[in-house]
Amino acid sequence: NYPVGTRTKLAELQAVQPGENSGKLVLWQGEPGTGKSYALRALAEEWADWCKIHYVIDPEKFFSESDFLLSVILGNDNLPSEDSRPSWRLVVLEDAGELLTKDAKLQVGQGLARLLNLCEGLLGQGLRVLVLITTNENLGTLHPAVTRRGRCLAQIQFEKFDLSSANEWLKAHDCNLGVTRQSTLADLYSTLDGREDTPAAAVGFGKG
Repeated sequence: NYPVGTRTKLAELQAVQPGENSGKLVLWQGEPGTGKSYALRALAEEWADWCKIHYVIDPEKFFSESDFLLSVILGNDNLPSEDSRPSWRLVVLEDAGELLTKDAKLQVGQGLARLLNLCEGLLGQGLRVLVLITTNENLGTLHPAVTRRGRCLAQIQFEKFDLSSANEWLKAHDCNLGVTRQSTLADLYSTLDGREDTPAAAVGFGKG
C-alpha cells in the first residue's frame, strides 16, 4: 500500500530490535491520506513483543507541560518485566509538526529542549523510550535540532504514488478505473470504491 521508497524504509524500521540503534526519535512526514496512521498500526503490531504504544492525544500539552511529559515517559511500563526482558515504550504524537518548526521554542518554551533530552540527552540514556512524531510539515521546515544527523532512528517520507504505480496498484486490486495524476493512498481507495479521480479529502487513510 505504499510507493517503493516509503515501503523500503518502513520495512527497515519494522525490523529494528531494541537497543540496536542509539537514535530514539522517529519522524514521519506526508500529506494527509498517504497512510501514516495505517502504518502506525502495522508498526505497533510488528513491535508488540518488545514495545508498548503510548498515544498522546494532546501533543501541545505534552511539549508545554513538563509534569505531563514526565508522567508519560516515567510510567511503570519502563520497569523490567517479570521475565527480565526490557519493556520499551513508543510515545506517539500525531500531527505535531507545527510544534517542531524553527520557531518552536517561541511557541512551546522548553518543550523542544525536553524532547531532545528525552531522545538523546542524559535523561534519554536511562530510559527505554522511543518517540514517533507524524507531521504534514515538510521536514525542511522543522527545527534543525530535531532533524540533526544521528538523532533520529528513522526519517520516513510518505510519498504519493506516481501515475504509473498508482494505476498498477488499482490493477492489482482488480479495479478497471484509472487515475490521471499522482495519488495518495486515500485517493486510490476512493477510486477503488468507484468514486471519481478527484483529490481526496484529508482523511488519513482508507480501508485497512
